[in-house]
Amino acid sequence: PQQVDSSWFYLHDGRRVLNCDWGWYLADLNSSSWRDYWHREILRQLRANDNDGVFMDSLSVPNYFGGSTFRPRLPDVDQGFERRWTESIDQLLAWLQRKQVGRRYYLVPNVGSWITSRDATTYRRADGVMIEGFALEADDSPYALEDWQLQANRALALVSRNRAVIAQTYVTGRRERMFTTGTYLLIKGRRTFLNIDNGLDPEWWPEYDLPIGRAKQSANRDIGNLYDSSTGVYRRQFSNGEVLVNPTSPYDETGKTVTVRLRRSLWLARTRGGGGVPTSGRRPGRISYKKVRSVRVAPSSAAVLIRKRRTPR
Repeated sequence: PQQVDSSWFYLHDGRRVLNCDWGWYLADLNSSSWRDYWHREILRQLRANDNDGVFMDSLSVPNYFGGSTFRPRLPDVDQGFERRWTESIDQLLAWLQRKQVGRRYYLVPNVGSWITSRDATTYRRADGVMIEGFALEADDSPYALEDWQLQANRALALVSRNRAVIAQTYVTGRRERMFTTGTYLLIKGRRTFLNIDNGLDPEWWPEYDLPIGRAKQSANRDIGNLYDSSTGVYRRQFSNGEVLVNPTSPYDETGKTVTVRLRRSLWLARTRGGGGVPTSGRRPGRISYKKVRSVRVAPSSAAVLIRKRRTPR
């Protein structure tokens, strides 16, 4: 807007707070004037664009981005500051669900990587979330094992309540894509979605075509329920195969390679290619299969095993 109300902005040390990386100011989520303005403007845009929902990018406790990324600088760690912001986020979502935007449209916040252990934000009043940096921070950048477990359990808490979860990743390597896909298959529910994003143009990845079928097991709210102590991997059965995931990391001294022996021969899926969709509209990339009786699963990697091979249409 051409004119703004000073009450819209969150103040720290008496000053508006600028995010230096992205060039936006922190809003005061408790300001009734800001809430009313934001609701009116978002409702106008939703109607004008015939949208189904609003993607709230970003809706996290701000100093989890790093206190030094703001001016004036925010505290790197401050329990009182973080508790107040958590309460404000939960209250804003509850308020929106009572308004037209929440009653008629989906509310989907970007929650970042969601691996800050002291983060108490539940997003329980959201219709879903996008987890940015799902399973891996980036190529050759695995999370610590405890962070991977924390992220998975937070996703499962929403999946168990039938909330939508968008698992967003920017990895490019085949091993990293398969590990992200394997982790996604562990938490997959009725309203979960995997997005491997390497650019702005339409993309397709062969991992999307893995013919593994429907899940036959559930982790419920604890990823530990899928841990197979006899093999050292997280394992989930599907109607046409299974997925094995080794989330140990070489950077936190948990990293270990394991060999999983199978009860019967299965087809190990290996993907190649993918990315931008050509003008022909044909799906790029392909899946090949190797018949195996055992699988070697390295740290931060996954294996998808298929009973009956199928060719993508």
